[in-house]
Amino acid sequence: AVVSTQSTGTAISADDVAVIQEVCRSVSDRAARLAAAGVYAIWEKRGKEEFVVAVDGSVFSKHATFSHVLKQTLKDMGCSVKLETATDGSGLGSALVAAVA
Repeated sequence: AVVSTQSTGTAISADDVAVIQEVCRSVSDRAARLAAAGVYAIWEKRGKEEFVVAVDGSVFSKHATFSHVLKQTLKDMGCSVKLETATDGSGLGSALVAAVA
């Protein structure tokens, strides 16, 4: 069955849509796991002590599965960090970096 026909006349089938969805799911899950790897590396470098990570961005806060995959990956690795949503954007992040430096 044809889902859509683009202005170029190319038909997009339901199978095409399924493949595109799987690619997007794989890419976003990989991105979340890579972000978790970075957090894990910092956690390990700090002696595996618990700390809070301020997270900002629409991918973390609005993507359907990104935050869940990130948190689950950290949990699966035994990483005890707390992810907190930073709501005022890069201004707060800059202030935190300056305060730590």
